[in-house]
Amino acid sequence: MKKLYIAVICLLIAYCQGNAQTHTARAVVVTCPISNGYYEFLPQGYYDNPTEKFPLIVFISGIGQLGNGTTDLNSVLSHGPANLITVGQWPLKFTVNVQDFKFIVITPQFTINPWSGHVNTMLDYIIANYKV
Repeated sequence: MKKLYIAVICLLIAYCQGNAQTHTARAVVVTCPISNGYYEFLPQGYYDNPTEKFPLIVFISGIGQLGNGTTDLNSVLSHGPANLITVGQWPLKFTVNVQDFKFIVITPQFTINPWSGHVNTMLDYIIANYKV
């Protein structure tokens, strides 16, 4: 019975690790003058092909999630795609007209309300550092 229990635990751990969806915190990374940190989600297979590009979703949360990009950073995970990834409900792929899409999701934290110039600067950073 003990061996069966251990086998079941090992299978559960392997299943959870293989299907886990996680964000990676990028604290104290300045992407524009008013963003000092963000979360990144890279799709399954991101590192498999060095020339493959992925579509991008930048999820900009609301004013209630403004913060310093370090100790406040996890507040951006409470809504939208960021929350779905956090709770493991983000689809591994999206299928449209028999074509599959897997997205990079970037969730920045701003210190104040952003305007288009700040967002464009942040997009320049993302394009330079990710396979978009």
